[in-house]
Amino acid sequence: MKMRLLKNPVQLSLFDTVILKSENLTAPQSPRKAIYKIWLIREPGGFVVKKESGGEMKKHTIRQWVFPSLSQAETYYERKIKDKTNPTRKSRVYQKPI
Repeated sequence: MKMRLLKNPVQLSLFDTVILKSENLTAPQSPRKAIYKIWLIREPGGFVVKKESGGEMKKHTIRQWVFPSLSQAETYYERKIKDKTNPTRKSRVYQKPI
């Protein structure tokens, strides 16, 4: 088995969750001021991409996806942000805060 070394090794903890990346997106054209929050989290069992979405005066939806490796989780995280901020998207288009 070939071992790969990361450029910046990270000390893993058996108990703590660590937020590696996060993004808060908003949809200014949305009548209910829709939001989309997404996090890339390191947990003891692997890596999690978690999202919360919803609008003003509405219960937010929370979902999460578990990945065994950081590269898979980062790929999914970046793809979700790219999809949501795509200006040619047919449904609601989100923007990153200025």
